[in-house]
Amino acid sequence: MVENNLFSQDDTIFSASAKVGYASLLVGVCLAFGMVLMTPLVMVGWAIDGVVTCYLWNWFVQPIFPGCPTLTILQCIGAVATVRYLATHNTPTSKKKDKDEKEVLETEEWKEVSVKVISRWLLYPGIVLIVAWALHHFFPVG
Repeated sequence: MVENNLFSQDDTIFSASAKVGYASLLVGVCLAFGMVLMTPLVMVGWAIDGVVTCYLWNWFVQPIFPGCPTLTILQCIGAVATVRYLATHNTPTSKKKDKDEKEVLETEEWKEVSVKVISRWLLYPGIVLIVAWALHHFFPVG
């Protein structure tokens, strides 16, 4: 008994162009769904890094250089977003990095990838903030 599915060779219901159209639609839906999921995650990453940057700036930079203003968390989130855009946009290394990331996603398990994402967005900023807090309170700058 032959299974009848959308991409079978002997299927006469759908033409080849209709099959390609359905496949393109499926890819488009998957990309849109991925972008909908990634946008809040990127914004959370910016927010976490913005909070850490705000504390680091106000604890260490502003007391050393009194002319520098204190920054709010929203200003630091904007600065983090701007620096990330400028640092990764159209650089020769970003294309190589994208290729390497694609290879990593193809070869590693999703569990390992999620651990890397969590460590980059939560653990690293948390450790930096804890160490900075200790330095700020035990070895005051001003």
